[in-house]
Amino acid sequence: CEQAYSMAQNLDPSSDGRGVLQFKTGLASVIKQKLAKKDGGSIDRQNDIEVLWNFYLEYKKRRRVDDMQREQEIMRESGTFSTEMGARAMEMKKIYATLRALLDVLEILVGQAPSDRLGRQILEEIKKIKRSDAALRGELMPYNIIPLDASSVGNVVGFFPEVSMFSVFVTILSSHTLPDISLFGCLDYLLQPY
Repeated sequence: CEQAYSMAQNLDPSSDGRGVLQFKTGLASVIKQKLAKKDGGSIDRQNDIEVLWNFYLEYKKRRRVDDMQREQEIMRESGTFSTEMGARAMEMKKIYATLRALLDVLEILVGQAPSDRLGRQILEEIKKIKRSDAALRGELMPYNIIPLDASSVGNVVGFFPEVSMFSVFVTILSSHTLPDISLFGCLDYLLQPY
């Protein structure tokens, strides 16, 4: 439990979101109980795995992880670009980080040789997560490379100032004489007065 608490604290030190705060509070409560009973007797930890697994499943269901994975796959296959993709990817990254932290704790609790059906189910979920693609881990944000001259609503790249000014820059370069190539630098050239 101490390891789960420290992992949760490292993932979200400010406890943003109600679920994170409840999770940390629950872990802190278990840690306090453990310390309080340390002197008197043993602590029954048979239900810890089941409680944590149920929390994992509820969190996954509440955050619609399976739906998010399907949406991500459809967007990747269709090649569409949405302005919400960046925000969506950040949201997914946070959710997957929490899920991985929960699975890490469950993996430690279950061990390598699960003795019951629940333990085998947990290890199967861990294998499924590890086999999944990089988008599940939230390490890569999907993007779409589009031709700059394509006229479509989805061509968001063409609206970036760096991209839209490129054609102007080429026009400026073609209308002026360039200095000696060995001394030439684009930024120096732009800073020269006309």
